[in-house]
Amino acid sequence: MNFDIMKIFDVIILALGVYIAFCATRLKSNNVPATLIPPELLKKCRNVEGLCTRLFGPTCLFAFVSLLYGVYSSIFDFQLVTVTSQVNSIINVALILLFIVGWVYFSYVLRKATEEFCG
Repeated sequence: MNFDIMKIFDVIILALGVYIAFCATRLKSNNVPATLIPPELLKKCRNVEGLCTRLFGPTCLFAFVSLLYGVYSSIFDFQLVTVTSQVNSIINVALILLFIVGWVYFSYVLRKATEEFCG
């Protein structure tokens, strides 16, 4: 059996993208998922609608980046499409960096919005 940890990682990132997109749809209807902000902290929130508005854009952006990375990496790691190894490596590194930047940005906005509206 050919076990490749990157395939598992790709599927996890793809699932993360789907879940974050689901969280964005809940934010759009002013419903904050407990996985984004704990219920204890949300009880302190002075303006849930403002919090949802503030988080919606960055959540959509992070969902897009996660889905982009997950889909691209899954396609090439599961060898559904083949390209030269060098091109794939360059694109993969760029997408990993994009994912990390997206993650850091989303975490920063989430923390700042929580402090602003619930702190």
